[in-house]
Amino acid sequence: MNRIYTVCLVGMLLLTEASAELVCDRASFNFGERTEGDVVTHAFILRNTGKKTVVIDRVETDCGCSVGEPSTNSVAPGASAIITASLDLMGRTGKQFRDFYVFTEDSPRDPVALTLEGDSAIRTEITPRMLMFRNVPAGEEHSGTVVLRGLKGDLGLGMPRSSSKRVQCSLTPGAKKDEYILTVVLPEDLPAGTHTASIIIPAYNNTRMLVVPVYASVKASAD
Repeated sequence: MNRIYTVCLVGMLLLTEASAELVCDRASFNFGERTEGDVVTHAFILRNTGKKTVVIDRVETDCGCSVGEPSTNSVAPGASAIITASLDLMGRTGKQFRDFYVFTEDSPRDPVALTLEGDSAIRTEITPRMLMFRNVPAGEEHSGTVVLRGLKGDLGLGMPRSSSKRVQCSLTPGAKKDEYILTVVLPEDLPAGTHTASIIIPAYNNTRMLVVPVYASVKASAD
């Protein structure tokens, strides 16, 4: 019995010594207040406190707006790896919480959880956010406008384009500073029915895209 107990105890000690563990001393980072459209980046440092090499399998996130990239996939005992966490704040305002999960080959079901959090302030004001034409008669030209205003300086806008060849658009400076007027036109030959389009506008010197959805319900004209 004593020999069996001794063997089990030695086995447990060997297993403990051979275990690998990634530890992050600061698993949550608050980036404070940033502006909508910014890309937040932070480097999380993970240390291998175990006795064998850790192999990072993958880094998963809870949103397509965030990405986690490891500096290396193999972390020797006592060594460290950097997880570069990026969060794109384009179109995102208010409180932000994004999680990053680091999976290793030794712990496929018990990932290391990392968090980016903070506030995203509005950078672009779009009024209205969606342009709607409801029950407009066919055989006539119809137009609508959207006001785009930069709340943190000039928007640096480029030429707009429509995802639909049937829907036309143009952009002109507004009456106020850092303001632009987007004009959307439905041609008179637009057939009766429901039509949708997206107006895509390069912004911030071509580093971002602003999108204005367009919905049109065209009714047949009475003969």
